[in-house]
Amino acid sequence: MVAANNCDEVVSALLAQISALEADTVALHAQVSGLEADTAALNNDINILNDLNGTLQTENADLQQALEDCENSISTEVLESTREELQIIIENGELRIENYELRNGETITITDLQGRIVGALRATPLNNGAQTINISHLPSGVYLVRVGNNVGKLVKK
Repeated sequence: MVAANNCDEVVSALLAQISALEADTVALHAQVSGLEADTAALNNDINILNDLNGTLQTENADLQQALEDCENSISTEVLESTREELQIIIENGELRIENYELRNGETITITDLQGRIVGALRATPLNNGAQTINISHLPSGVYLVRVGNNVGKLVKK
């Protein structure tokens, strides 16, 4: 009877292990189902990102084409013909520009060779496009005078 009792214990232990394995299997199936759902969601996100990437590439190509069209429509002749060499005159401590009519809102800027602005004048309706700047305070040296796209060299002695 001891052997039969022992067999019952072994069978009970085996049944308990089988039950535990079945519970583990159910839990693993639930995890696999969750992973499958996560994979499907990730694949959906990847598809959305690929669609967005395709849209961005199309928009980038459209913008690139628009930029090329715009660049091709700019006449470089007009830009070059409006650039004038400035005639800079210094009299009585003032800088005057001879061959350029300053337009309202346009600025004459004087910079030293280090790029620091040392003088400036903005044309307004009140100064009637005045084109003289007092430079008596500037030390002797070489300066750049800019008006719009035009640049001239000023050498003050």
